[in-house]
Amino acid sequence: MTAGAALAQTRHRVAGQVTSAEEGLPLPAVNVTVKGTTIGTTTDLEGRYSLEVPTPADTLVFSFIGYETQEIPIASRSVIDVVLATDVAALAEVVVVGYGTQRKINLTGAVASVSAEEMSELPVPTVTHALQGMAPGIQLLDGGNRPGRNALDLLVRGQGTLGRSNAGDKGASRPLILIDGLEGDLATVDIDDVESISVLKDAASAAIYGSRAANGVILVTTKRGTAQARPQITYNGYMGIQDITAWPRRVDTETHMRLANLARSNLLQWCLDGRDPSAQTEADCYNNPSYAPRYSEEYIQNTVAGTDPDAYPDNEWVDAIFSPAPIQDHSLRVSGGHPSARYALSLNYMEEGGLMANTGMNRYGVRLNTDFQPTDRLSAGVDLSGSRRWDIIPAENWASTFYIVHDTPPTRRTRYSDGTYGLNLFGRSPLASAEISGNEQRVFWQGTVTGRLNYDLFPGWAEIQTLAAFNYGSMDWELFRTDPNYIEAYPAEGYYWGPSFGENRANTEHQVTLRALVDYGHTFQDNRHDVSGVLGYEQIAYEFEEFRAWRDQFYNNELRQLNMGNSANDGNLGYGSEWALRSVFGRLNYTLLGRYLFEFNARYDGSSRFAEGHRYGFFPSVSAGWRLSEEPFFNIDGVDDLKLRGSWGQLGNQDVPLYSYYASISLGIPYFLGNASGPQAVGGAATELVNEALTWETTTVMDLGFDAVLLDNRLTLSGDVYKRRTEDILLRLPIPAMIGLAAPFQNAGVVENRGWELAVGWQDEVGAFSYGIDFNLSDNRNEVIDLVDTGPYILGGGLDGRVVQEGAPINAWYGWEAEGLFTSYEQIDAHAQPEGWEARLGDIIFKDQNGDGIINDADRVVIGDPNPRYVFGLNINLGWKNFDASLFLQGVGKRDQYLALGFVQGPVWENYTSEWHLDYWTPDNPDARHPAYYSNYNRNYYSMNSWWILDGSFVKLRNVQLGYTLPDRLTDRVGVQRLRLYVSGKNLWMHQNLGIHLDPEYPWTVADYYPQTKVISLGAHISF
Repeated sequence: MTAGAALAQTRHRVAGQVTSAEEGLPLPAVNVTVKGTTIGTTTDLEGRYSLEVPTPADTLVFSFIGYETQEIPIASRSVIDVVLATDVAALAEVVVVGYGTQRKINLTGAVASVSAEEMSELPVPTVTHALQGMAPGIQLLDGGNRPGRNALDLLVRGQGTLGRSNAGDKGASRPLILIDGLEGDLATVDIDDVESISVLKDAASAAIYGSRAANGVILVTTKRGTAQARPQITYNGYMGIQDITAWPRRVDTETHMRLANLARSNLLQWCLDGRDPSAQTEADCYNNPSYAPRYSEEYIQNTVAGTDPDAYPDNEWVDAIFSPAPIQDHSLRVSGGHPSARYALSLNYMEEGGLMANTGMNRYGVRLNTDFQPTDRLSAGVDLSGSRRWDIIPAENWASTFYIVHDTPPTRRTRYSDGTYGLNLFGRSPLASAEISGNEQRVFWQGTVTGRLNYDLFPGWAEIQTLAAFNYGSMDWELFRTDPNYIEAYPAEGYYWGPSFGENRANTEHQVTLRALVDYGHTFQDNRHDVSGVLGYEQIAYEFEEFRAWRDQFYNNELRQLNMGNSANDGNLGYGSEWALRSVFGRLNYTLLGRYLFEFNARYDGSSRFAEGHRYGFFPSVSAGWRLSEEPFFNIDGVDDLKLRGSWGQLGNQDVPLYSYYASISLGIPYFLGNASGPQAVGGAATELVNEALTWETTTVMDLGFDAVLLDNRLTLSGDVYKRRTEDILLRLPIPAMIGLAAPFQNAGVVENRGWELAVGWQDEVGAFSYGIDFNLSDNRNEVIDLVDTGPYILGGGLDGRVVQEGAPINAWYGWEAEGLFTSYEQIDAHAQPEGWEARLGDIIFKDQNGDGIINDADRVVIGDPNPRYVFGLNINLGWKNFDASLFLQGVGKRDQYLALGFVQGPVWENYTSEWHLDYWTPDNPDARHPAYYSNYNRNYYSMNSWWILDGSFVKLRNVQLGYTLPDRLTDRVGVQRLRLYVSGKNLWMHQNLGIHLDPEYPWTVADYYPQTKVISLGAHISF
């Protein structure tokens, strides 16, 4: 026998899995080495390892920063599973990054991570809600809205592009969401299924996703099974009650009526002052019914007495429309298996009741993650997930929300004693719109099947990983609007929203993803050199189809199938779209001496959204880190780890309208035969020019940061400063009108974001008492740099004026600058006025910017920035014996909000009059918050102006929770591993500076929205 043959016979292969002692979860990136040698490997994402050792008598060393090192003799075994106990929590974190994982201490990019523990038991309807305030750089405003249609404004490091219309829409600025490596929707994921979330914020971390990563990447990793002696069964759920977070405190009805009369008497005085051109004498003023008191003294007293509510109503419309509603979430998980086959099955149900009639949602979900290890070198897995979501809103949705509620005074009946609906001053009934106008319902089906096959090509060196995934989604949409003529309780003189109308829609989408990559890594020369990375190929194909059909004038309000409608006005349409991506990508990590860190990422992306010759783009990044604390000369007491890092890279944005480079024909264009009065035919024509050179928007990001662990691993610090510049933004540059076609999109605009981020954490124990404090603060400033001599692009009219123009933030508030309130007629006569308006005492003074003697569109300027600044979050966790408590505060330090119409007009149109309206202009109160009240008068309200820019900063108690874990001596008796009971509250307290008691996150200027909610819930976490 030769020496080589003898050596081959003595070699021995060992495999197994490494998990954490606390959670029983797999630990990736654990070092597994043969003691006394340089032979070793690291565990994969599932904590698995496989290693060929010289002899069966060797000893394996399992080491992982943050966990206690273990030395385990092999003793001729071929399977060794290891459980590592926590040692230093501050250095332990492993972060999911693009196509892999890394230890946090080795990261050179800006990556924020959120663990399952931080989000668990939060009484929120979606994972997106749970992200609010959890990490610096995440900008998330909760605009309320109906269950299932939440208006969540999620951005990473601000808005990077102008969208598809030059008007600052945020659709093209959303981050890429990947769930277990596949693009998905956070609304389909149950919070209890989430293992961790990573937010890739800079180019160094996100460039590996290329053309889709310009706005950041959010990676969601779901929980997987672990090898255990018996299956682990876990239930987690809560039930709660939700209500409105904030609503303006209304004045009593008597005060409301007297303020309405004041608005009339101010008109009378204006007339008596000789300012009404239609009145020749004082008698004309007194005889004008519009100047007479709205309510007589007798009417006021009868209303206060409350003896005849039909004739003298005194109603609280908010209580009639909105009422507390239930919310619940339940999740059941079963996981287990052995080293060769593991599984994790979860079933979940979530229901959010609506505060208003005909609103609500529910979601059913199932997820099965499986992992197989048929041989030492071959591993595989099949993951299945599916969900069904349903939601409902009233058919007359606009009329049944706050917009009409705050236009309805308390002196109008909600419903009369005979059951008939009451109407507001404009003939509308918010209550009827909510309850009997019909409804719009949506059902979403989503399913994903993913197959994985991995082969350990060179053990300890390289593994081939392959993936094939199919994602299916569909939506069934049904709208039925009733005919109020068929509803006896609706008054004939009320607003007519009919005739009855029904529409059905059905759409389907599917996406196929194929991926193959090589995950490589090895350590050389006694850990002096560490090289790792990935090299891969990916292609994605997406298809979408939709069909719609509708009819009106149904025979009654109950038979709602389409064939029951009038075929004379029926219609249908259908359309579809598709796109594809093909990419190669790679990452190279190199670590020298454990302290000099280098990383290179690149992706070469091709997209079908662009014409041939312009489809491919290259997106590189480079980053470096220096673990200063590992230098021999570094010896500072109290500093356990200190790393400096910097990065540069480029990212892409391919979110442009589909088929933009095609010369398309618009159908349905009329043609006149002979002359304009002759016969008309319908044909098609090209309506806009096409730019075949259209290509990516390119974002260049520079980032400098540091990470530190101090004071025996109790204090952690992390900070970043960055500059993010997006170029080649799509714009429709002007072309001569004589061309006769609309201008094409061109790559031309530039937007820049600059900002900084800071995160601070403290963890400590004092005897049986443990506590932790985590604080994060970030600021982002947004500016439009270049529009190539075009613009400004104005979005919205007088009530919602926003602008995109050079030198201003995207979507800056745009209107007239207010300089105070008029206090004399001499001042009024000497000042420029809006065309068509004659100012009155106590009116807002608008600045004549160009001095031309008139207030018009030329005087509109930037008057505020709606983008949030100084976004912060504070999380406090306490533990004592079996008790635990947490408190989470989140807020915004600076933001300009605008408020218009109903909530500001108050007595002027007899809108919702709150305590805020009690500070109004009179000759004795010239510095009042509100202009003088004049009945049915729009001058101060219908054109956007800085008087109604409010301070939108706030701090909210997002969540507070108190829990108790039953002692083991009690739970062991009934076979329960762990039983924790808790009570939780969401949005229970708020401090804001608007002046009016509204939630400052309201999304639109007239506050026409379904409100944010506060929740009190009870929950339990049980493990068997």
